[in-house]
Amino acid sequence: GMFGYGGTIASMHLGRTAIVSSKTKESRKVFTLHLSREALLEKSSSKLSWKTAGGVRDPSEEELALSPHRSFTQVEIHGLNRHLEPAKLRGFLKDIYFPYIQYDEDNGSASTRRPVQFEVNGVDLAEIQESEVTLTNLHSSNGPDFDLHLKFACTSTNAASRQAHARIKCVYFPIVKGKESIDSILEKLSENALGVKENFDNFSRVSVRRLGRLLPDARWGSLPFMEPKQNKGQKAELLKRCCKRVKCFVETDAGFNPTLSKTDLAQHDVFTKALRCFDGSCHNDSSVEEVSVDARKGERSLNRTQLEKQYHDWINNMHAKYDVEMDGGDDEHTVIINPSNKERLGISKDVEVIRVHTSVSRKGKTWRRGDHLKIQPRVVARMKNNFYSSKSNFYGTLEYVVVEGLRGDICG
Repeated sequence: GMFGYGGTIASMHLGRTAIVSSKTKESRKVFTLHLSREALLEKSSSKLSWKTAGGVRDPSEEELALSPHRSFTQVEIHGLNRHLEPAKLRGFLKDIYFPYIQYDEDNGSASTRRPVQFEVNGVDLAEIQESEVTLTNLHSSNGPDFDLHLKFACTSTNAASRQAHARIKCVYFPIVKGKESIDSILEKLSENALGVKENFDNFSRVSVRRLGRLLPDARWGSLPFMEPKQNKGQKAELLKRCCKRVKCFVETDAGFNPTLSKTDLAQHDVFTKALRCFDGSCHNDSSVEEVSVDARKGERSLNRTQLEKQYHDWINNMHAKYDVEMDGGDDEHTVIINPSNKERLGISKDVEVIRVHTSVSRKGKTWRRGDHLKIQPRVVARMKNNFYSSKSNFYGTLEYVVVEGLRGDICG
C-alpha cells in the first residue's frame, strides 16, 4: 500500500540518506532501515524490488520516555540538500497538520482538542501564530460558514466501482474599517517571511486537504459556483466584490488520488476533475460526464440553480452583517475639488479634494440622498469649528455622505 510511502519520498527530497527507526506497540525491539537516495535510484530503475541495509536494536531510555504508548517512528535525515529556518518549518508543518494539532470543529466543549502533540526544537506548534491557516482563522468572520457535502461516483460501466466524498466549507473574510481581511493576512505572512507571493486578486481561494493533511500545491482559484455571473448593475458589481472575500476549504477522503509526492490531487483523475467543476461547468470533458455528483446542504440535495442562489444569498447576508466598507458608498463617488464650504463641513483648509456619495450601506442599513434624519439628544456633531451636543431631537435632510477613513481625504 501507500502507507508510509510519502515519508520515504520526502526524506529523499530533503537529504541524501535517512535512517528510519520504528517500533510497534507489540514489539520489544526497534527495527531500522538505512536509506540512500543514490542506491534507491540506481536499483529502482533495474528491478521492481530493492534491498537496503537495516538492523534490530533495543529501544533507548529516551525513546521509551517520549513514547508512553510504546510505539513510534523516527526519521533521521542526513546530507541535507537545503537549509530550513525553524520558524518557517514550524509554520509549514502547522499548516499541513493543523487538524491533528488543534481541532475545534464538531466539538461540544469549549476547549480545543489536541489529538497529537507536535513540537519543533521544543516549541509546541499549538502555541504559534505564524502559519497561514492560523492567520486565516483569526481574520475570518464570526458568522456561519457555507457548508456542502459532495458524493462522487463513477457511472461508466467500463470503470471500476469507485466512490469519493468531499466536504466544502466556504468562509467569509470581511472588509474591516476599509481594509480587506485577506490583505491583512497577506501582510502578516509577509512580515513572518513565510514565502506567500500572492496579492488580493490572485490569492488562493481554494485549499485542499486529503485525510486531514493539507496538500500545499493545491492552491486553486475559485470553484465555478463561487464565480459571480457577468451581469451589470449595482447589485451585480457588489456581488462581484464580495465574492472575492470568500475562501473555500475542501476536505477529501481516500477516494481522491494524490500525486506521488502527496502535495496535490492527481490532476488527471476523474474525481479531481469533477471536484473542480462539479456544478456542471465542464461540458467538453467526457471523463467528467461519467461521474455523478450529489451535492447536499444539510439533508437537502441541491441542483446547480439552487446551489448558486443559496450561495449568493449567503454572501449577501455576510456582507450586510460583517462588512464595514469605510472606503466607499453604494454608488460611484463624486469628486469635489476645493469645496467652498469647508468651515461649515469641518474640513481643514489644506484639504483640496474630497469624495462624496449619495448612498451608503452599513450593517444591513442603507442611507440615501433625500432621507430625513432624526438626530437624538446627546449625540455629538461638529458644527463649524465647535462640537455641538443637542439637548433635544434634531432633524435634517441627507444630501451627501463624505466617507471616513480615506487616505488623503477628509474624515467626515
